[in-house]
Amino acid sequence: MSSVIPSSSSSVQSSSLTAKSRRSLLARGASQRALLALVASLSGVACVAQDLENAEAVDEVEQPVVLGTVEPDDQFPWVVRVNGTLSCHGVLIEPRWVLTAAHCVSTSFSGVTVSYKRTNSATGVTTSASQATGTSSVFTHPSYNASTAANDIALVKLKAPLDPDFANDPLLQQADLPAAGSLAGASILVASQIRHDATLPAGKMAVLRGTVFGDGTTSFYAKSTTASLCPGDSGSGLISNQNGRNVVVGIASTSANTTACNAAGAEFVGTKVSAYLDWIRSYTGSVQTPYRYIQRSRPLNAPAAASSPSGISFPALGVTNIVYRDSSQRLHELWQQGPNVGTSNLTGLAGAPGAAGDPTTFLSSDGYEVALYRGSDNEVHSLYWNTGAVGHDALSRAAGAPRASSNPLGYVSPDGWTHVIYRTTAGALEELYWYGQGGVGHGSLMVPGAPSAAAGDPAPYVNSVTNESVVTYRGSDSHIHSLYWTTGAVGHDDLSGYVRSPNAAGRPTAYYRANDDSHQAVYRGTDGQLYEIWWNGGAPAQYWNLSASAGAPPATSDPASYYSAATNTKHVVYLTSDGHVHEIVWVPGGPPSHADLTAEAMAPSAVGTPSAFTVESQRSQHVVYRGTDNQIHEIRWQLPAPRGRIFQGPIVVGGVFTQN
Repeated sequence: MSSVIPSSSSSVQSSSLTAKSRRSLLARGASQRALLALVASLSGVACVAQDLENAEAVDEVEQPVVLGTVEPDDQFPWVVRVNGTLSCHGVLIEPRWVLTAAHCVSTSFSGVTVSYKRTNSATGVTTSASQATGTSSVFTHPSYNASTAANDIALVKLKAPLDPDFANDPLLQQADLPAAGSLAGASILVASQIRHDATLPAGKMAVLRGTVFGDGTTSFYAKSTTASLCPGDSGSGLISNQNGRNVVVGIASTSANTTACNAAGAEFVGTKVSAYLDWIRSYTGSVQTPYRYIQRSRPLNAPAAASSPSGISFPALGVTNIVYRDSSQRLHELWQQGPNVGTSNLTGLAGAPGAAGDPTTFLSSDGYEVALYRGSDNEVHSLYWNTGAVGHDALSRAAGAPRASSNPLGYVSPDGWTHVIYRTTAGALEELYWYGQGGVGHGSLMVPGAPSAAAGDPAPYVNSVTNESVVTYRGSDSHIHSLYWTTGAVGHDDLSGYVRSPNAAGRPTAYYRANDDSHQAVYRGTDGQLYEIWWNGGAPAQYWNLSASAGAPPATSDPASYYSAATNTKHVVYLTSDGHVHEIVWVPGGPPSHADLTAEAMAPSAVGTPSAFTVESQRSQHVVYRGTDNQIHEIRWQLPAPRGRIFQGPIVVGGVFTQN
């Protein structure tokens, strides 16, 4: 199509408007919409009165983003098609709610059809679903004016989520609602399931990226220097990536270019979603959020928890596991594999002694999940399994090593050795080690110059390049210390003493990122603030106050932390005095942001220490914890893949500190 504008005197008048005169109307709020009535709708106003069963009419309204990029459709899980008054798009904002343009559905009295189709770019598997919503499912804004295009926004209520297992479907996820504020200069993207200038390949979407250049009260102008919108794109979400979250700041409404849709730089208008939040929430009944709360132990009738849980992803089996201790000292597993869930009594299956303290988990070099725990006999024990029987080893007894007074933690170094670190009853740090399925050895890690006793649990990790093991811990002097070694002597650094960070009140959590040779240890200070000590390679260590930088409340628990390579985000999770689970998240090198996960997900309050992990293949983030009801609960959400260059190598924990 060379033009999407019907031939009429009104359209000729609208084409004479200059960009300057259009932008000058933005300050007048809704009044500029009267002018935009003269501008052609992105859905093809000329086609409204035509029978959509007519193939020619359908072709006319299904002309989408042109000249944009073609990208995998699983990167845009919020996009749906809405076929009603016109053939349009929509954006999923809740499992059962779709936001779209009012002119797309204004006469859809018997409902609309909402559908999606997506291809998992990793597996090549395509999934799709379609639903006829029926009567009383379409809600246009009460002040929508078809003549002026004012308040061009609508909601569609689904009978049920398009996927019954919505929380676990990475190909169908909602976009976030925005906060109020100016959008001027914001970067946005629009993803379309159809394309105008070429046939769209299977498993792809046409994507436009542009900038907001004029912001009004209820709408805004945007454009892209490389692409434009066409009929069929109405109702699409205008998405802004904010701290790794996809936020629907606008709904594609009208075109401000009256000559052609296939020209780069064509201006278009978005309905400003933040102006309609109260109206949206009056229908959806909740504050929209990407965070999903899931009961894990109660639906399986699993025993109540008496410890903090340990959560882990087992990529080889496509399983996530949660291990915890009950009041009878038994260890239980809560597993999930796709839509399937189950529970097992691990100590019972292995005939192993009861547990004291909190279990911890890691993956072995030979394809097993391993749960470590301090037994009621104060020995260090391990349980291990994949899809068969559960095995058991009394590790410290087999090695003739001292008994434990802390929770043990384990990892596998790149050279195939397994390491388990724990604090002895004398307060010293001890290592158990073995190669493959060989015998277990042990040795003390305490060296001259280091505190003779550790306070709390250690936090070990390993470097995949140097094969160097590192153990961070809080010493009896309330400083964060590190011990490091490969095959020789153990070295020591007083990390917080060197960077002069505040004293620690709890154990640290630490890890290594191979993509930039960086090390990070996060701990709770005596002031309740969370601090990160970090360094790259052999550069001097530094620290910063994460809580203050993110505007986050003080912590009352030890933190959990991890790095997600799939989203290039760092995460720190902790509890506050009201039992809420909070997260601080940031892209390395960028500013951190904060979220109250409990409030966002409307989840129960927590006790103990949370456990957090990522499922990289799905870009999903998971926090598991014991509630005040002694049940195991989970909060999960998804983040998009980062744009630009992404590190593709393995992410392995580990590191070394050099004092310059």
